[in-house]
Amino acid sequence: MNTDVKPNLLKPRWSKVFTDLWDDKTRTWLVIASIAVGVFAIGMIITTFVILGEDVNRSYASVNPPNIEVWTDPFDKDFVHFIEKIPGVENVEGRRIMPIRVKSGNQEW
Repeated sequence: MNTDVKPNLLKPRWSKVFTDLWDDKTRTWLVIASIAVGVFAIGMIITTFVILGEDVNRSYASVNPPNIEVWTDPFDKDFVHFIEKIPGVENVEGRRIMPIRVKSGNQEW
């Protein structure tokens, strides 16, 4: 008597998983492809974020950004011209910033 039945060493759960994967190959390849596309997309997003983050910082630093702000009491144009004449100062801009609050009806400021 010759028996060709081999013992199944897998648990029933894993046996069913592998049977499902093998029986429906189209669905298996679609799942594999969608996971691959998702991993690729996440990798591209992270890579772009890192590259752009470094590139933006370098680009901003290369245009010689302003690095000093002076807050004073009200000043006149002579003060702006005096600051312009300091060695090493390329550009000076005088601005007046005025905080304003509005109260409408019974609302708070």
